[in-house]
Amino acid sequence: MDGRYKHMIDSLGPDLFDKIQNSRVLMVGAGGIGCELLKNLVLAGFGNIEIIDLDTIDLSNLNRQFLFQHKHIKQSKAHVARETALKFNPHVNIKSHHNSIYEDQYNVPWFKSFDLVMGALDNLKARQYVNQKCIQAGVPLIESGTAGHLGQTSLHVKDISRCYSCDPKPVPKAPASCTIRSTPTAPIHCIVWAKSYLFCKLFGEDEDAIKEDAESAQNTEQLETLRKESEATSRLRNALGTEEFGKMVMQQVFHDDIEELLNQKEKLSWRKEPTPLDVNTLVSNAVEAKDKGSTEFEQREWTPEEAAHVFLESTSKLSKRMAEGLKEDPNFTLEFDKDDQDAMDFVTACGNLRAHVYDIEKKSRWDTKEMAGNIIPAIATTNAIIAGLVVITAIRVIDGKYAPIEVEGKKTEQWKNAYLAGPGGITTEPIGPYNPLCVACQTNFLTLRVNLNTYTLGQLADLLQHEPELAEGDRRGLGLQLEAIELGDRRLLDFEDGPVEKTLSELQTKNGDVFIVIADCDEPGHTLTVDLMVEHVDSMEDNFYELVGSRKLASRPVSNPEEEKKEEEEKKEDGQKSLKRSSDDMKTDQVNGQANGSSKKAKQEDGPVHIDLDADDDGPMLIE
Repeated sequence: MDGRYKHMIDSLGPDLFDKIQNSRVLMVGAGGIGCELLKNLVLAGFGNIEIIDLDTIDLSNLNRQFLFQHKHIKQSKAHVARETALKFNPHVNIKSHHNSIYEDQYNVPWFKSFDLVMGALDNLKARQYVNQKCIQAGVPLIESGTAGHLGQTSLHVKDISRCYSCDPKPVPKAPASCTIRSTPTAPIHCIVWAKSYLFCKLFGEDEDAIKEDAESAQNTEQLETLRKESEATSRLRNALGTEEFGKMVMQQVFHDDIEELLNQKEKLSWRKEPTPLDVNTLVSNAVEAKDKGSTEFEQREWTPEEAAHVFLESTSKLSKRMAEGLKEDPNFTLEFDKDDQDAMDFVTACGNLRAHVYDIEKKSRWDTKEMAGNIIPAIATTNAIIAGLVVITAIRVIDGKYAPIEVEGKKTEQWKNAYLAGPGGITTEPIGPYNPLCVACQTNFLTLRVNLNTYTLGQLADLLQHEPELAEGDRRGLGLQLEAIELGDRRLLDFEDGPVEKTLSELQTKNGDVFIVIADCDEPGHTLTVDLMVEHVDSMEDNFYELVGSRKLASRPVSNPEEEKKEEEEKKEDGQKSLKRSSDDMKTDQVNGQANGSSKKAKQEDGPVHIDLDADDDGPMLIE
């Protein structure tokens, strides 16, 4: 076996390689980056690897997630990745979990059992959750993500570097519903209207952005307009499955509704007034494209006559599917899916016809699919590069080549986060110290060792309020002015009001659960919270306990005054823009041809490029 790892031993030395072989690492996610990462880990000789992923293999994964084959479709990604990786190197121990990382069994003690966690996830919520668990367990986390040709890796170590949540993530912004409904100025407005408004009105349930219209209606006139629209929608839905359905929809949305808008021209303003379609003429001239089904047809702009033909054809198919479904289930609906041929044809044709009405640039079916699905194509090469950078970082972490800033003159600057961005290739920057205002990594954290079967909530409350003696592991309290104790989404105690006589096990507390303790803070503008992890010790009796961790609890500012000032200025600016938009009727609401609000766009700042990525990964990239 030495021959297999000779290159690693020669490069790293026998001592470090021995650490690698004996390490335990966790990989969260077995998708685009995950496949590349697992391959790298087994070839590098990491001896004990666990993988967790709830997802199953889809056809669209196969072009880049090379551990999977066509025969594996619908099977567990984690299990198949393990089986395939073991063929590369049968000498490593790999354990796979086809499960959600949110399950109770994957608690803090479980995370503590690893030397390192590597994230290859596809959504912000899961990334933040894993980050929190790693902080509580004191385990280093390497995060990674890709979006097209862009990618990044980042190292997060408690009390040394910034955690994943230290920097607030951009809040996605969507075009205003009034822009979508009445004054579109860009292709994305037409596509979102087709997907999120018309498709839902005809075949499904309204999405949140459209539901807000009735709630935001501020006068009788607006409510009357919404009433008319509702009646028109009811008439159309009653015609589902009929031969005239497609033409009825076209007449309503591309002629009658546009005429209604033109009657309100004194209240609305356009770059150029919309032109209602002559539906009878357009339907008569509707023609099937000669190159339909070809790559060229997918990637070129359609004529209005071609779009009308596709619209009528797709609407007919969808309405018949809807009518059949309603026969079996009165609550049946269709959901938009970018891989549904009929749905994608419908959205493309609708978007093109609406763009024609408003004299806006039209988009090909190919471009429409990318924008309607809010996607950035995933690229295997990018995943491979980022996975390689993750393993290089992992080797250094296993070697222990990091230390707190004040120890032996070592600084966090010796560690670099890597960014793959643009023609500059790979750039790096120091990981930087943690954010003192971070609600994730700057919360007080202690471990309470008790017998869950005998220790009561009342005893816990007394412990938290009892005056402390500043010694590790003693049997004194924290001296808190206790306000509440929470567990998950449950508030167990509220100002001493709660089932204080019940044991922690009777309150469904399990080993590794974390209580959120909220206390009053004398310092104005500050809050004091404690994350208290419970560790069950069967041998402890009655009211015995052990409290492990620093008793020097620190309060945290509720907010940063500078950030508050900045937010107030932004709100003021947004308010002024909103007023101007109302008075000027949204004259200049522009979206530059891409789905607005991506959290994965590169942000050029001073120095390296920073890429805010929520996904790497599965299927095309989701922009949430």
